[in-house]
Amino acid sequence: MFKKAVMNKTVITFFLTIFICSCSSTVNRNSSNYKVSNCPPDGICSLEVMKKKSIVIDVDENNAIHYTLADDPQHSVIIYNYKRNTSPSEVDGGYREVVLFEIDAKIKKQNLSNEALQSTKMLFGRFCFCRGQNGLFKIKEGNLDLNINKDNLDFKLDFKINEVPQVTSSIKTQE
Repeated sequence: MFKKAVMNKTVITFFLTIFICSCSSTVNRNSSNYKVSNCPPDGICSLEVMKKKSIVIDVDENNAIHYTLADDPQHSVIIYNYKRNTSPSEVDGGYREVVLFEIDAKIKKQNLSNEALQSTKMLFGRFCFCRGQNGLFKIKEGNLDLNINKDNLDFKLDFKINEVPQVTSSIKTQE
């Protein structure tokens, strides 16, 4: 009886090991990560380029902006995230900002200012427990200098949002 129990545990362990090892995560090969040189000191920043994607913007009946990413071989989407460091004991203490915009895959250099930023569908998002001061907003005030050499992305974005307070006002790729 003892041998049978050990044998059953061995068989179960074997099959569980096979099952776990056969599971794998998928990697998005159309995505690249970059470093940001001017991240606020109280948080973590990331910058991702989603190749062959474009931004689809939707405005609902309450004038709230929503977006989705769609497959598009002619564009890439740049997504910047800032997440403030918070204590695990803080309830509803999370704070996050996001900036995203799309670029035409054929463009190697671009300089845009103010309203022209909307040609890239540029959005700023603020997500926190801040009643009435959350959501996505179109960026209409600022400057973008973008250079792409081969697969190297170099850009600087300075911007201002009037609708809500913001921590991030400048994004620069690390050289």
